[in-house]
Amino acid sequence: MYTNDNYKQALKILQTSAGVDFGKLYDYDLNDKAIIFDRFYNFCQVNLTDHCTEYNIQPAMIYYSPEFGVNAKAYKKNNYFLIEIFMGLVIKMYDHFYNYNEAFDVDQALKDKYVKLFENDMHPGFLMYQIATQFTYYHELAHLIQRSPLLVQTLEEEYLHTPVPTFDMTRHLLEFDADMHGAHYICFHVIEYWKKLDADKKTSESFNSLMALSVSAILTYFTFLEGRETSLYYEDKHHPHPIIRITYLMDIMIGVVAQNMPELELDPKQILLEAFDISERFAIANNKPDPIKRYSALFISEHEDITAYVNKLIELSNSIPYLVKNRFNDNGLPK
Repeated sequence: MYTNDNYKQALKILQTSAGVDFGKLYDYDLNDKAIIFDRFYNFCQVNLTDHCTEYNIQPAMIYYSPEFGVNAKAYKKNNYFLIEIFMGLVIKMYDHFYNYNEAFDVDQALKDKYVKLFENDMHPGFLMYQIATQFTYYHELAHLIQRSPLLVQTLEEEYLHTPVPTFDMTRHLLEFDADMHGAHYICFHVIEYWKKLDADKKTSESFNSLMALSVSAILTYFTFLEGRETSLYYEDKHHPHPIIRITYLMDIMIGVVAQNMPELELDPKQILLEAFDISERFAIANNKPDPIKRYSALFISEHEDITAYVNKLIELSNSIPYLVKNRFNDNGLPK
């Protein structure tokens, strides 16, 4: 039987001890997606509780706010390390990828590849929802672990649509680091999904397809955060441009898989092309514009400059000691 008693108790602590305003707290009990909210909350809070001591971010709590947009925040208040998830993020990701998504039902190519791959175990659209929301959590967790000077001001994921008065490269490096952390852990989820497939389906080809599905989910999530189409930029705003982010995310994910599953043959170019193809088919099947289509052209035409900026982020990130990548190794242990 469904109950959200744990969350209700957490709301009391958030209001009385963490100092979160009552109006900023969302109780999902009467929402028709209450079970979806509850499962995601429990997944995140259990993970936070299990690891907050080793990351030195205790006490750490996550909660929903009654905001309809797609956004998430990480901040510190009253010595609590907090993650705020807009309730709109869960609803829109669930509806977009799964609830109102007909792509895997009407597109024969997607049915042949993904529906048959999962059979009755999981709908591929539900996996995309999970990837997008889990990536959000791991990204916000990284901001808490960083414990940067900006944490007390709140770090949020929604894109700005006006140029920042003074560009601060540290902002891009914090996001780069948080993306690295998110990609690292998403890879392990993808590996676990793949290991659950029937023996005859555990091939390099099927793993590449799962990676493409994951990349498509994350890139689509970025378009929701972006809000509207923006021209390619480099040293501007608080977040790197989505095509820059997906470029280094691909490199990180390929590296994690190669290290942990060396027997698999990965094709980064094919994974990215397949991710773009999924997005296009997704849009056509659901009679919606394809928000990712423009990225494929950008990736090709601006690849050299994008790669140069990614390399710059990698180099500069080595000089900031509080980034997660500089404080913990791949096993989550302090360096």
